[in-house]
Amino acid sequence: MIIDNVISAFQTGDRQTIEMMARNILQTLEHESISELSFSHKVFRKHLTETNQSDMEYLSLVYILAEYIEEIKEGRCTCSIVEKKMYNSPERLKGIFNSEVIDPKPYFEDYSCICRTCGSKYLAQIRPKGHGETVIWNKIT
Repeated sequence: MIIDNVISAFQTGDRQTIEMMARNILQTLEHESISELSFSHKVFRKHLTETNQSDMEYLSLVYILAEYIEEIKEGRCTCSIVEKKMYNSPERLKGIFNSEVIDPKPYFEDYSCICRTCGSKYLAQIRPKGHGETVIWNKIT
């Protein structure tokens, strides 16, 4: 069960372990797993409030995940992850979207993405930014 991994990570008290737990969850997102985790959002939030507040910036991904699972519990669709301030590439969100490349270029790609849960359609544009990339999501329907 996912919540057991979450609790174990928080119990270590090690901020890197906690951050890696959030990364692993976000990299393997699927509607079923995030829905399961949303039922334990109070446990997640409780453990998060017990972490060292000076680690808040380092654990920003964990805070984003906590906010996201609370929104899912309140009825938002799993595709709302595209609204979060983080690198959400279509490749990382395969459990949520059916995606296909519609415009491959040497330095960027455009994807057509359809939410597996609600059927919403998005255009995801991956563009170079600094030394990395950014993804621009536009909801089509």
